[in-house]
Amino acid sequence: MYKFGILKSEHETHHEYWVNACKKFSINFEIIELNQNNWLEKVQNNCYDAFLCSAAYDTNLFKQLYDERLYIISKVLGKIVYPKFEEIQIHENKKFFAYWLKARRISHPQTDIFYIKEEALEFIKNANFPLVAKTSIGDSGKGVTILKSISQAEDYVKKAFSSGIRREFGPNLRQGDVFNRGKKVFLNPSDMAKKIKKYIQRYSEAQKGYVIFYEYIPHDYEWRAIKIGDSYFAHKKVKFGEMASGSKGIDYVNPPLEILDFIKDICEKNKLTGMAIDIFEGKQGEYLVNEMQTSFGHVQKFVMTVDGVIGRYKNIDSKWIFEAGDFNTNMSYDLRMEHILNILNNKELLNFYYCL
Repeated sequence: MYKFGILKSEHETHHEYWVNACKKFSINFEIIELNQNNWLEKVQNNCYDAFLCSAAYDTNLFKQLYDERLYIISKVLGKIVYPKFEEIQIHENKKFFAYWLKARRISHPQTDIFYIKEEALEFIKNANFPLVAKTSIGDSGKGVTILKSISQAEDYVKKAFSSGIRREFGPNLRQGDVFNRGKKVFLNPSDMAKKIKKYIQRYSEAQKGYVIFYEYIPHDYEWRAIKIGDSYFAHKKVKFGEMASGSKGIDYVNPPLEILDFIKDICEKNKLTGMAIDIFEGKQGEYLVNEMQTSFGHVQKFVMTVDGVIGRYKNIDSKWIFEAGDFNTNMSYDLRMEHILNILNNKELLNFYYCL
């Protein structure tokens, strides 16, 4: 019988998906508060077979805490963490993620990161507009700014190197149905207080001393492609306003198998356990990675349909085989649980992912 340590994140309830999965599979577990001073004693004084990560956070402060302590658990103590440390490291860290993509030779929009103000100002003199600017942390399109002129970009750079860049305050308006979402929160005072606290935390944290610029890729949608274990899914994220990111507009069209080939190649070469990859189609039809998140949710209880049927793809004998069924229960954490159990039960998989 396995025993897992669930590493709670900044988000108050995100780890509960792992709790639900442990209960469903009759797995013993304990919740570890990584922000507490005695976190290391809890990790070392109990015999855990693996640690389950819940990488959901809103601030750079907690992101740094989570990555530092996860490094100790994974790299210093040599414990199994799921998802892997590298997957957590590139999650919600757009600076590091940009370096990682380039070093791994994964196709993506041109990305430039400047820590020198004068260098950034010189860059935008010859930049193609519009230009995309992002904060290093920020999900669902938070912290994304579309710069349409040199003067707008110059103002952005000057602000970044003085008062700093802040993510917008309040709810994500691109997710639609604002009235009913607001009404639901308004009728629940405790939820409203938590939401306001979250908005304040996000807004109060200014990004200073550097800028991240991306080549703008014209698009009406982007692909959201997902890999968990040997299960693959994909759908379109429809553009709302100037961005598809964070819009929650979904088009469940049959995904091209080339998309699945693309993410399979990325995940296998880099030994990734599970990942949601947002993909643009370039001018020549090439695929470009926009974002990668190892911790992700989905709008509906399912992720993909093929000819209107809910299911998943698996690659069997180098052929994509569609399997009908509901494989995304409990926000896909049941599927994640199946995968980590399969890894622990299979020495070949354990060595592939963790080199043990």
